Amino acid sequence: MSRLLGGLKLAQSHYLSQLHKYPLATKSVTSGFLYLISDSLVQSIELSRDKDKKYDYKRSMRMAVFGFCVTGPLFHYWFKLLDKWYPKKSIKHAVIKLTIDQVVCSPVFNFLFFSGMGVLEGKSKDEIVEKLKKDWLTTYISDCMVWPIINYVNFAYISSIHRVTFMNVCNIGWGAFLAKMNSSH
Repeated sequence: MSRLLGGLKLAQSHYLSQLHKYPLATKSVTSGFLYLISDSLVQSIELSRDKDKKYDYKRSMRMAVFGFCVTGPLFHYWFKLLDKWYPKKSIKHAVIKLTIDQVVCSPVFNFLFFSGMGVLEGKSKDEIVEKLKKDWLTTYISDCMVWPIINYVNFAYISSIHRVTFMNVCNIGWGAFLAKMNSSH
């Protein structure tokens, strides 16, 4: 047990070192990896329900690419901007940040998710527009029920360097929801 704890402490120390030295790259890699995990969780559930279905490695890789190329960089810069505008770790600033995030970033992010996944899947513009019509609003409404409380904790209690990491950990469940939404219909 002590070897395991020692290994975990070493991994944490290395991760924090990389986060301080290479914040954008570390956040991007973390986002990509956790999106891969999210999709893998959804596919595991799907496979347990349908024995004829096979694991779709390309689907998981598309999720990882999206996390790496979009989620990590987007939230690295977005959270920096919000911290520049509202630098205090106060209740007032946390509520302002989560409100701006929910009204501005969330709708755009959900649009980028369905559009980006559509492009990675080779869908036509019309197919992407149809997907947005079917799933964007439902996803945004769900987003409004989940993320304000997570972002309140993030903005009020988590240091700025760890915000994307905290979001990514919470995003495992949300990423699974997005993977399911994207694979449905």
